[in-house]
Amino acid sequence: MHVEVTQGHLDEVGDALASVPEIVEAFSITGGGDLLTRVVARDAGHLEDVIQRLIRLPGVVRTRTEIALRERVPHRLLPLVEAIGRGPGVS
Repeated sequence: MHVEVTQGHLDEVGDALASVPEIVEAFSITGGGDLLTRVVARDAGHLEDVIQRLIRLPGVVRTRTEIALRERVPHRLLPLVEAIGRGPGVS
């Protein structure tokens, strides 16, 4: 979920997000929005409850939700480490 924050309130909103158990990660970002969060919900109704809780937080302007349907590339580091070990320009 992307969270847009009133200018000057990023720290306060970030602290408030920590009190929402369904938010498992939050990052300040560039681009469309100010914060990117990973939210876990049981179903669509639960997700709506979380959204409603977030938009009531002081400093939150709006949210934008994107739902992950299927993992296409699992979290991994080995290919990156191997690529770094080969050096620049080596495939």
